[in-house]
Amino acid sequence: MNIETAKRLYEYRKAHGFSQEELAAKIGVSRQAISKWERSESSPDTDNLIALAQLYGVSLDTLLMGENEPKKENSKEEPKAEENAESDSNTNKEDAETETSADNGSENDAPDKIDGTNTNENETENPAQSVPVAVPAAAPENYNTNNAYPENQFAANTSYYTPAAKKKLSMGAKIAIGAAAAAILLIIAAAIGINIYDEVMDEREDMNQYTTETTTMPNSNGSGTSQNQSQTAQQGVYTVDPAAVNHISVEWGAGNVNVAYYDGEQIQFSDSVEENSENALVSRIEGRELKIYFCQNMRGSGTSDPKDLQINIPKSMTLTEFDIESSSANITVENIIADKMELHSNSGEINAAGEFASLDIETNSSNAQVTNTAQLIRQIDANTRSGGITVTIPQSIDGFYMEYETVSGSVSTDFSTQSSGSARRGVLNYGNSSTQIEVETTSGNFALKAAQ
Repeated sequence: MNIETAKRLYEYRKAHGFSQEELAAKIGVSRQAISKWERSESSPDTDNLIALAQLYGVSLDTLLMGENEPKKENSKEEPKAEENAESDSNTNKEDAETETSADNGSENDAPDKIDGTNTNENETENPAQSVPVAVPAAAPENYNTNNAYPENQFAANTSYYTPAAKKKLSMGAKIAIGAAAAAILLIIAAAIGINIYDEVMDEREDMNQYTTETTTMPNSNGSGTSQNQSQTAQQGVYTVDPAAVNHISVEWGAGNVNVAYYDGEQIQFSDSVEENSENALVSRIEGRELKIYFCQNMRGSGTSDPKDLQINIPKSMTLTEFDIESSSANITVENIIADKMELHSNSGEINAAGEFASLDIETNSSNAQVTNTAQLIRQIDANTRSGGITVTIPQSIDGFYMEYETVSGSVSTDFSTQSSGSARRGVLNYGNSSTQIEVETTSGNFALKAAQ
């Protein structure tokens, strides 16, 4: 309902001297409904509008859109003395005129009435003799209750607040903010890189100063050196008591890394480089882990001449973990038994065989061939960018659950699996799913073979 209609409903109620409670009782609604109509918060339905029009003695059109304002009758409010006297005088005069008009109407032909409005042709032709049912009356000046409109709502010169327009950043300001953010990120990255570099250099420095008690192999005439001498040997051959370690890790640059069992009783490793050479290997023991590095200055491992590392392990020894990481060196592992085997190479080839309960293979642009003869395999992780990885496992394996994801490579298996997903991402399920396999490739291929 619009404000003007709501205002007219208020004025008609006041003109007829009804309170909101009285008007509500007469037309059968609640006081709150009357209040909402006069505040334009809701609109009366058709039945209520008809009831109001009949109560006020006007038509619906006059009630809702008529130009004449309602005549003020016996108002219950106490106006000022001057206004009260003038109102009583006007009321008596208007009543007399209304009675005269009614008498004149009864002498003429019976008029047609629609919703209480006199449509007599004579009255239409002579508007001066037709007196409106209600005389326009303005709302009282002191009307400002919570149940109706305050006077200032109908003011013609009402002012409204216009929100200020939002300021937009110029292109130059946006570029400056972006450049500042990029500079902050570069500073943070540089600080992190410097911190990592310092930590690596400190570790390398500590490693160069650290020595372990190892023994050198006997020379050709059968004589040997002291059991408690420095790890670095004249002939570049080193031995370690297998009881002192259960974990071996290797970081190698270029050349080859070969690991095999032999008939000896000590762990033996050699790169055949003299001890005074800057390219000689360095090793140390931390806890029960034997660490072997390509050379004293690992920063030069990528540019130093290739060399071979040979590691011989006693046949009776089973390792908890064996890790080999190389830059461009080829890795060969011959029938080693380890609970966990990790083989990572950037561009060197990997060929390995043995029994590994857990196998982790990672290549960049090289190929890897791994045969795992263990009957109980917990997990296999394979990751390659553009190389190829082939893993051979026993055909009698109880089962595996493989999750794979590749961009443009392929994933294949010799086993009859149940598959779900697509060629790029999915799951292969075989047997009781006891072995967990995760495969990620970019453009490389992965194949899971069954041993014949």
